[in-house]
Amino acid sequence: MSEADVRTPQHDLPSGPEPVKAEPFWRQLPQLFFVPLLIVLVCVAIYAVFGVLGGETLSAPDLLTEIQTTHDERRRDQCAFELAMSLSRPNRAATPGLAAQLGQLLENEELPVATRAYLALALGQLGDEARPVLATAVSSPHGEVQAHAGLALGMIGTPNEVDSLLELAQSDKPILQKVALLAVARIAEREKKKPEAERQDVRSVALKLGQRQLSSQDFQVGWNAALILSQLDDASGLHILRRLTDRDFVEKQIRRAYAENLDAEVAFLPMEVQDSVPAGDVPRESVQKLLVDTCKALGRVGGAEEVPLLRQLAADSADAPEKQAGFGVLELSVFGLLGLTGLLFLLALVLKKSQLSMAGIALGLLTLCLAPLGDYTRPEDRVAQEAGRAVQTIEARLAAEDNEH
Repeated sequence: MSEADVRTPQHDLPSGPEPVKAEPFWRQLPQLFFVPLLIVLVCVAIYAVFGVLGGETLSAPDLLTEIQTTHDERRRDQCAFELAMSLSRPNRAATPGLAAQLGQLLENEELPVATRAYLALALGQLGDEARPVLATAVSSPHGEVQAHAGLALGMIGTPNEVDSLLELAQSDKPILQKVALLAVARIAEREKKKPEAERQDVRSVALKLGQRQLSSQDFQVGWNAALILSQLDDASGLHILRRLTDRDFVEKQIRRAYAENLDAEVAFLPMEVQDSVPAGDVPRESVQKLLVDTCKALGRVGGAEEVPLLRQLAADSADAPEKQAGFGVLELSVFGLLGLTGLLFLLALVLKKSQLSMAGIALGLLTLCLAPLGDYTRPEDRVAQEAGRAVQTIEARLAAEDNEH
């Protein structure tokens, strides 16, 4: 047999597997990104639907019923607070007779003081029918109810309620003095927007009350008056505002205020007595807010003498040790999530793993949800920025006055 006869023909050998051709990258995009994105979006949609179904808020009548029937004091306070918040929404449903029902609860001495204080705030969202009830509530024997009723009158009050607020200002409690001036000033601002023929002169009453409070022995009352007077374009409190540009002085005053268990923040929010704050613990947010409010006030009523003080405050704020503390936990979390999201997408491209893409998309969506909640301006930057704006405002006003002359 010849060699040719024993040689197996090549075409009879089994053929090996054909080499796999790599797909173009653009064809892998649906697998790496779009499919995981679709899965994540479906999961988010399901979560949102169940969140809406499980997070429905009670209506105003239901909340009232809960307040009247529950024996859980904490739950009662929560319902009263939710009622006040729900009534503040512009699209809330009308509830006839609600003011009368709230008025009866407000006069119920069996209810805790905190609950009645929130009910007073709720009345501040109801307009004309709530004013007589609130005017009576500012004479309550409980300071917390008085304070919240005064704040509510500041939201809806008219010149008819000014006398009740002036009586509140006679209290020996600093917090009630501050609330009374704030409420009268808010009424004055609303009167200013009316046609001249319908306008009543509440501004002069607010100015007189504020100027009297400037000389209060309690410095909190004085600085609150100076800030509110500046909103009425009155410069009577400049001497106090100048002192408030001194950071060390501000920290000292707030430390003393907190040591006395008082609310040291000059905020147009419910002012409540602090339960217990260590004397040496000075909340940085309180210091920053007072400095920012001072800068705004000086921008409105300050002159050439205040420009060097504001510039010094801006320079001190830029170099303040607190600035090195960085952003808050939420802001740092957002930055961290952004970095991790980018890393996951990079790894997904390199390793071609759709699971990494899915994780990156999920983190990206979480970051988008958290980002609007953060404040990405350092507190000390806000003070420096506001001081700079105040300087510009004063200089522009002085230049305009020079041009007029």
